[in-house]
Parts: sequence; structure tokens; C-alpha cells
Amino acid sequence: MESRSARTSAASGSSAGGTGASVTSHRVVETDRSLHAMKLNREQRTASVRTGRQVLDSADAAFASAPAARLGRLVADRATPGNHAVVVGAVHAGLGVPVQQAVASDLYAFAAGCAVASVRLGRIDFRRAQRLLREVRPEVARAAGAALSARDPRDLHASTPAADAVAAAHERAEARLFIT
Repeated sequence: MESRSARTSAASGSSAGGTGASVTSHRVVETDRSLHAMKLNREQRTASVRTGRQVLDSADAAFASAPAARLGRLVADRATPGNHAVVVGAVHAGLGVPVQQAVASDLYAFAAGCAVASVRLGRIDFRRAQRLLREVRPEVARAAGAALSARDPRDLHASTPAADAVAAAHERAEARLFIT
């Protein structure tokens, strides 16, 4: 759930060390770089940055989000990679979405994405996908609580050895089902 913590950190928009855009920008850059370093798999890093930049481009056209615009400039200047989780946090912050709602909506989107992938692979039908989304609500709530407890970029962590091993094998596979 490291990306959920990154969204929390990016969306919070404040820092114990001070206030203002420069302090917030520093915190967002630190969070973005930490998250990028935690992604062990090159494909995952690339996909996160690619989708983050796509969200930045879309957000620029769709919303007047000052935090996302600041982050966009930092990404354009190559000061930070622009991981998807951090970009979405900045967009949420700019739209005034409360952090708790931002985290909950993103966790739901993550779970829904997994359910959609299962349907696309033919492993389950759409009714089972809906039941699964309902069944994982307690786990999503626990994950949201863990993400909301992050107060500093140093609170970010990842411990997904099985997923990292599968991703590493996928990166070298000749045939792939998905880009990531």
C-alpha cells in the first residue's frame, strides 16, 4: 500500500516544518522520489510515471489545480519523476478533496482495477467482481487507516516480495498479458 501512503502525503499539502508552496513542493518531491525508489521493477516504475504524466496532462486541461500545476512544472524540470500516486494526491489536494475521501476513492479504484483485470482474463464474471468489491471493504478500510497514518515521506514502505518476484519474471517474459 505504499502508493496509498504517497497519495496521503501528497494530498495533505502541509508539513510540520513550515507552510507555503516551497515547503509543500519539497515534501511532494521527497515523497515522489521515495516512492519511485521503492518500486523494484523497472516496468512498474515506468508505468507509474507514464500514467502519472498522463493524469497531469488531463488534470491541466480539466481542472484548475494549483498543486497539480506546481507538480507538473517540477516533473517538466525533471526535479521529480511524477509517479501516478503522487500526481493523483496533488490533483485531489487542488480540488479540495478531503484526504480521507481521496484515499478511500483511490483504494476503491485500485480494487476495482484488480476486479476488472480478473473479468478481462475470464477468471470471474462481472457479478462475482461486484461481490468481491463488497467483500474486500473491511480490508480496504484497514488499508486506508494505514495510509492515513503516514505523516512523513519516511513513513512510506513496501513489503510485497511475492508481487515483486512475479513482476520481475513478467518483465523478462516473452509473452505478456498486460503492460504492467
